[in-house]
Amino acid sequence: RGVTDLENWLAEIEVELSNEDYGTDLATVKSLSKSHSVLENVMATQRNKLNALGVQAASYIEESHFDADKIKERQTVLEDKFQALEEPMRLRKEKLSDALLL
Repeated sequence: RGVTDLENWLAEIEVELSNEDYGTDLATVKSLSKSHSVLENVMATQRNKLNALGVQAASYIEESHFDADKIKERQTVLEDKFQALEEPMRLRKEKLSDALLL
């Protein structure tokens, strides 16, 4: 269940980060910036969950679990998706910071 929850969460964040709304007034920009800061904190928490799942996956693989190949594949996909969010997160933060300066 933890893996499925993380997969669903990652899909939601991908959609959220594709949003190009950076606000049209100061109040909206500040609100979006605050939401992004919260998202960064949630990302850190989810990273910890992903790391814990990685430890569990490695254990299953080491024990030659009957589904070790699938476990490794799902773990790799999760890692790749999570890593792929780092650049969009950085860019959104940068654009929101720029919007605050305007």
